Amino acid sequence: MNRITLSRLTRVAAVASLSLGPVVLVGAGTASAAAWPVCSGTTFTSSCVYTVPGNGTLNVTADGASGGLGVGSTATGGSGAHVETSIKVTSGEELLIMVGTSGSSSTTNTGAFGGNFGGGTGGNGNWWGVGGGGGGGGLSGIFNSLSVSQGSALVVAGGGGASCYDEVGGNAGNADGSGNAGQGTLSATDGGGGGGATQSAAGAAGLVPTTGSGTSGTAGTAMHGGDGGSTTDGSSGGGCGGGGGYFGGGGGGPDNIGNTGAGGAGSSYVSPDVVTSDGATTYSVSTLADGQVTAAFSPILISPPPTTTPKLPFTGVNTGVPLALAAGLVAGGGILVLLGRRRYNH
Repeated sequence: MNRITLSRLTRVAAVASLSLGPVVLVGAGTASAAAWPVCSGTTFTSSCVYTVPGNGTLNVTADGASGGLGVGSTATGGSGAHVETSIKVTSGEELLIMVGTSGSSSTTNTGAFGGNFGGGTGGNGNWWGVGGGGGGGGLSGIFNSLSVSQGSALVVAGGGGASCYDEVGGNAGNADGSGNAGQGTLSATDGGGGGGATQSAAGAAGLVPTTGSGTSGTAGTAMHGGDGGSTTDGSSGGGCGGGGGYFGGGGGGPDNIGNTGAGGAGSSYVSPDVVTSDGATTYSVSTLADGQVTAAFSPILISPPPTTTPKLPFTGVNTGVPLALAAGLVAGGGILVLLGRRRYNH
């Protein structure tokens, strides 16, 4: 694996305040590794750059973040994925470790922002001032470039979908790396739930009710969850955002005085190019609200060759026969036969 060329790398924006706007997965501009904090220790709760100390393996666990809540939801947001694997690394590589945050919950008619990194935004509602959808959870993972993309992904743990009103967001972390769809059955009054993502396709959009007005949710995309749909119907709520992931979950549809669609979960992934031959990868549902990544380095151990005692050359000198005796026998026509360290004179 080649050392990374930093001049081509793209910085990921991390927005801390809701007032600053939605968190995006990849921001504009370029940055060197110095723009990111240096990873310290083995457990990471915020994003940083990790420099591989030698040739060997990283034993990795990655947890995606959970989705938030739409107004009026009594459920919890969909859970992120928990991924365990072991990957091959090369001395001097600079790896970007991304740690997702949970999606925000809405308390107004404005949809809440998705979590860092890749969570979809909730849709806007029109329900006595409190109908906004919740944001999807962000992904966590390790990338071999500061440009976050599927092509640079080594390990990805998907984020969970946001829950809306009575509909529960999808959980990430199925055994095949896929995420579940968000709840929501399309009808005249109810919005459809966002689809769950797989390792080969993003989650589908949740649709607007058949008698409603407004917009459907959007489908997920590579690395990003879809946004929840918005509504202009009175007493109605916006759909909820999908979770980020290798592919993002779909955003849920709004309602028409019914139930809003929840967001689908993102998918998880481990690159087959770097996973160790003896390192089994497991996917399961995370128990954490915010994301987390652990990376423990193990160097390649090379065993030294076995130690052996060198054999001495088979000569008269090494048998212990005095040189004077050997010379006398030869001069007198005698023959000296050497077998091991025993001497026979003929």
